Amino acid sequence: MPEKTKLELLLKELDPETLAKMIAGFLDKEEQFRKSPEVCKRLGLSPSATQIPKEIIMRAIHFYEEKRLSATAAEIAKKGGMIEESIRLYKKAGLFDVASEVAQEAGLVDVGIDVYIEAGRFTNAITIAEEYKRTEKLIEIYEKMGRLEYAIKIAEEAGLVDRAIQVYEKAKMFDKAARIAKKCNKEEKVIQLYAQSVQESINKGLHLEAAELSRFLFVGNIE
Repeated sequence: MPEKTKLELLLKELDPETLAKMIAGFLDKEEQFRKSPEVCKRLGLSPSATQIPKEIIMRAIHFYEEKRLSATAAEIAKKGGMIEESIRLYKKAGLFDVASEVAQEAGLVDVGIDVYIEAGRFTNAITIAEEYKRTEKLIEIYEKMGRLEYAIKIAEEAGLVDRAIQVYEKAKMFDKAARIAKKCNKEEKVIQLYAQSVQESINKGLHLEAAELSRFLFVGNIE
């Protein structure tokens, strides 16, 4: 039987706590070894991935998570190359800065931004979105903040007219969305938006307003 298989069988037979501590120790050692290409080559280790089976690592992660030690579980997941699991656990532990940093280091910039959005830390989210020039994310953030004027401005400056219209639609500001559509000669969209605006006014019992808006259904009447 290959040595690796023997080791896997041994690890499976260990009690959860002993296994978890052993895995944490193994991963620490591997991390140290991977810092030296020569050592990795001599030991036959991958310079970027752990040699420990994912199934075994997950057992250690579950042990610490069940003990409400999410930060420890997250660190094990990170060292084991399980980035998404690591991010989830860091968030669970309330370590949003670490979770976002892990995501960014892994090239998951949008995920790193989402970490802060979920935590309601919009300023941090904006900082990352601006740094990495994530225009769509910036629009999304300002929408969630209720700062529609900024979301619209960013969308229009980026030439994302349809996105700007969408922001107004979500806010049920159909007349404003229609005016943007008119500027871009989207006549069918203009009619659709004013029809929605009329219906919204009727739903609110604003019949005079609905009557006023109805005249804009004729494209030629739109200012």
